[in-house]
Amino acid sequence: MIFGTSTPFVKAGKLTQHPGLSPDGKTIFHGFRDAAATVRTSRIMAHNVETGRSSELYRVAAPLSIGQPMAVSPDGRLLAFFLDDKEGGRSLVVIPLSGGEPKELFRTPSKGATGIAWLAGIAWSPDSRYVLIVATRDANGRGFSTRPPSMT
Repeated sequence: MIFGTSTPFVKAGKLTQHPGLSPDGKTIFHGFRDAAATVRTSRIMAHNVETGRSSELYRVAAPLSIGQPMAVSPDGRLLAFFLDDKEGGRSLVVIPLSGGEPKELFRTPSKGATGIAWLAGIAWSPDSRYVLIVATRDANGRGFSTRPPSMT
């Protein structure tokens, strides 16, 4: 049940996935796939809740795609997300929200190759020093943590 007013932030017919919210609640970050494009692309979009405008933060072309979910660090500086490849490999990546290149923190070469079937969840420590990921081999999730490199 929805109370109050709901406003869509993605146009009809577009696919968005597992958004992350900035700590101040003013920006929604979400993966966006344009399946109708000639070359399939995945993007991370930043949607300003106050202005209603969206801007592109990051883009990759097939065979790479933006995975799900994503999470903003509590200090609002970094966005963590998964990047998938066509062989089923998955990387945990962080990108500065102020702009810049993403950095890979963790990678599984392909589903099952490391005994990890899927990287399934992302969370940050309250001080933004560590990223927690949930990896599954079966129905039981396992937690791992990693520390982002200096992004300066």
